[in-house]
Amino acid sequence: MQQEIAQRFPENYARHLEAVFGGRVPPQQQLGGDGRDQLQNVRRAGLQAQAELAGFGGQGEGEGEWVGVDWWHGGSVFGHGLRAKMWQMSKLLPPPRTPWGNFPDVLIHASESAVKQHPAYKAAKSGDGNAAIVLVSATMNGAQNQHLATLLAGHQPTLVSAHAFERGAVNAIPEIFADLLHKVLNWPVDNDIYQINVVFHTGADGFSRLARQARFTGIVTPGAEYVLVDDFVGMGGTLANFKGYIESNGGKVLAAVSLTGKSHSAKLAPSPERLHELRSQHETELENWWIKRFAHTFDALTESEARYLAHTPGADTVRERIAAAK
Repeated sequence: MQQEIAQRFPENYARHLEAVFGGRVPPQQQLGGDGRDQLQNVRRAGLQAQAELAGFGGQGEGEGEWVGVDWWHGGSVFGHGLRAKMWQMSKLLPPPRTPWGNFPDVLIHASESAVKQHPAYKAAKSGDGNAAIVLVSATMNGAQNQHLATLLAGHQPTLVSAHAFERGAVNAIPEIFADLLHKVLNWPVDNDIYQINVVFHTGADGFSRLARQARFTGIVTPGAEYVLVDDFVGMGGTLANFKGYIESNGGKVLAAVSLTGKSHSAKLAPSPERLHELRSQHETELENWWIKRFAHTFDALTESEARYLAHTPGADTVRERIAAAK
């Protein structure tokens, strides 16, 4: 099982690099070992992406992030040039979010210390698929797997991982976590929906997380049910946007799991009390700005995001800090 997963990871790693970076792939020494063998193919595809984006009026650079061209979906139907332009225009639209409803708390498998102090953690976070297998195998919680199976009894959801480029490599942990959950639960796994921008959330403060939001791409099966899989839940914004992407494309997200995270971050849906606190603190001024900036009301925030904003005095301070973090 481990050999099968390890053999597949380099292919997914290279595909992800290509979609995220286009012509902006980092130097070889910044990539994890699994990605180096595929670097030349990535660069060749990236040169074309860079040329197309330049013809559209820029090199594809954003403020603090870079959104590449999706070379893996859409094929040759539209041609690379049009797809490059479509991606550039899509950067103007905030990532979608959808109503929480009765969304369950995130199932967190292990403590931060158990995961982050594990000898395999740094290598796994830097793209080493074998290290990720060792890490996830050591910290995945059987009781939480049973809890998830019980919670979704009668369902056969697809596992989707929030794998992303972080600090010079594609984080291997979420995808390997999803693959190992697949082995345990016998649920299908889809590695073709993934994050396409670099947000630098690891170690970032709350305003940086709010300002630099994750975007996703990939083919969602309309009517299909999904479970989100990530390695860490902080403020929950990445999971909120992942859920929003899937549901705005016709899927349904039933639950989310994370290898680790802060216990208070497990609650994603904001409570009525928290929303009342936030709106009382900032009245309508900040929410009206938020709708214009992020295209959703406070109801689509996570509990941790709402708490963070409620504890920040003054709407001007919030706007200024988000602008500075962007």
